[in-house]
Parts: sequence; structure tokens; C-alpha cells
Amino acid sequence: MRPRHSLALNLLPALLVALAGCASPSAPGRNTASAIRLLHERTAHLKMFSADFIVRMGDGPDPVTTEGKISFLLPDKIILSTLLTGGKGQQVNISDGKVTWAIMSGLEMIAKIDLQKLNQFLKSAGLPEQKPAHNIARPLSVLDPGSVELKGTAKVGDIGCWVFEGRPHATGARPGKAPGDVARLKVYVGTQDGLARRIVFLDATGRPLMQITYRNVNINPGLSPADFQYTPPQGAAVLDQTDRVISVMKSSLRKD
Repeated sequence: MRPRHSLALNLLPALLVALAGCASPSAPGRNTASAIRLLHERTAHLKMFSADFIVRMGDGPDPVTTEGKISFLLPDKIILSTLLTGGKGQQVNISDGKVTWAIMSGLEMIAKIDLQKLNQFLKSAGLPEQKPAHNIARPLSVLDPGSVELKGTAKVGDIGCWVFEGRPHATGARPGKAPGDVARLKVYVGTQDGLARRIVFLDATGRPLMQITYRNVNINPGLSPADFQYTPPQGAAVLDQTDRVISVMKSSLRKD
């Protein structure tokens, strides 16, 4: 079960959402340590990426799905566009690593989170800094390091992948708004590029609760820091949620 302080972060207006993984029968690295070493070698010099993603909730015949696109300039700049349910516009989250903005089409209100202030609070509370979600270049960051196991290989589409499994990381980066009763994560990581292609969230019985799949991955989309700068339009109402999030986190920590 996830600690309450991490659940509090998910109260943001979808400021932090998503992630993914892969493998092939002939993939190298049959044991966990060697596969992880190769994974790190594949992504060591990666500076940016973009990808489309689809989130599937539930394992029934009529799952709820959400689609979007992620653009990421390592280590912490991100643009996340998510289509709203029913095709009613989209929400765009933009972060330059210092401030995160959430802009929802059709609304004149824009939400803001001061990440520097939030991370100062986390540091004072003895907790790690908040890292961006959807960083498919660090696919195992969602897993508790001591629990990571290489389960074998598989394919996501035509991409060969390693399949890793483990417990959710207690305090580290998270793949978005995961269900609260997640017991295990299965992460599919491309054997050729070391990037996550799918993440499956499992309950204690092994039943899938949610799945995020990444497609159309581009490792050189031509991004620059200027792409992650945002200035609200004149007259727009800006709702700074930083203090509210910190207050909720303080309350949750007291309950712990």
C-alpha cells in the first residue's frame, strides 16, 4: 500500500500522470543484474524523447481508456497532453522543472505548482524530491530497487522487451495516478533502447488494475528548454495550489 504522502501528490489537477515497458525471446541479459546494466547503457546518453501513450483502466470487456502525448527533455522538463474523456478537449501540463502548469481547454482557470517550494518542504520532511512522471528513460524508477526481478521477455507490438516485476517504489518517481491498491508493477522495457513501453499495475492477486502503453517513441524530437516555458495569457485566473498540496501532505504525514 502506498504511503499517504505520495497519494497527496496525486491530488494535483492531473499535474502528474503516467509511464510504460517491453522484450524478445533472443534478448540479452537473462539475469536481472546484467539486464539492468544493459538498460542503463542504452539510456546513458539520452537527452530527450517524445511518445504517445494510452492508459487502460480495469481488465473488463469495456475498460476506460485515456490517450495523450508526452515530450520530455531530461532530466525534468515535460509537456503532457491528455485528451479528456468523451473528446471534450484536452488538458496540457507544462513544467520547466521549477514550476508546473495545468491548462484545461475550455476553462479560463490555470493551475500552478511551485516545484521548488514543494521540494523544499519534502526535503525538510526527510522525503526525496518529487520527480516527473512519464520518464520512460528511467523505467525502473517506479520499482522498489530491492524487489526488482527480471521475469523474462515479451513483445509490445513489434518491440522486443525485458519484463521486470517488483513492488511499487515507496517514495520515488511514480507512473502517474496509479490505483491505491497496487501491490506489484510489471514493467516492459525495450531491449534495444532501454525505454519503457508498457507498465501494468497489479493488485495482490495479480489482477491487472491499470495499464499504460507507450507508442511512436522518438528519441530525438528536437526539443529545447524554450519549449517548456509558459506564460499565462493576460486576464487568465491562475490558481496557485502549492500551499494547498503542502498542507494536505502535512496532514497525511501526521496521520502516518
